[in-house]
Amino acid sequence: FQQEYPQIAIDLISIDDRGELGEKGIDVLIRGRGTRQRGGARSEPQGLVARKLFQSKYAVAASQEYLNRAAAPRTPADLLQHSCIAHVSLEHDVGDEWEFVKSTERQKIKFPPKLRIQGVDAVCEAGIAGCGVISLLAASIEDELRSRKLVAVLPDWERTGARPILAIYRKTVPVVPQVNAFVRYLVDAYRRYDLADRRRKEGH
Repeated sequence: FQQEYPQIAIDLISIDDRGELGEKGIDVLIRGRGTRQRGGARSEPQGLVARKLFQSKYAVAASQEYLNRAAAPRTPADLLQHSCIAHVSLEHDVGDEWEFVKSTERQKIKFPPKLRIQGVDAVCEAGIAGCGVISLLAASIEDELRSRKLVAVLPDWERTGARPILAIYRKTVPVVPQVNAFVRYLVDAYRRYDLADRRRKEGH
């Protein structure tokens, strides 16, 4: 982005609460669509625009070190005997329910997390460190899977319920030019991860 727009400076900030969007003067927030603890999408506060960037499948993974100790699960139900790490959302919802599908078979598990972590990068690092089984969007841990820092778990099963990743910014007329340029760049950059775009290209 900065090669195309060298005149635009970027401050990259990690936040722990959606309310910090205004407090820290953040122009664009990149995050998954919020979901309530018992399902259903959360609406964004008034005055904000939520633009979809992409939607990726979930991946379930662990380090080889962990799998050497605990043995790889064969079915989703086997995860109840494993140390599963729960991702905590910005709204402080705990992701301790995972639903899987294989052909016509479905399994849903609710596990007692031994470790709850807020932040995708921190969840990924915990998985690499051998703390347990993690589940994040495949796009988020693509490099770690390719380098074998993480190994896919239950590859014959697909975890369902993946949320779209959004760019959230203030509603202004017109949109601030720098924000507009950045969001358009993100849409193009993330297109290769988007399931809907892939299906269109494959003719589904």
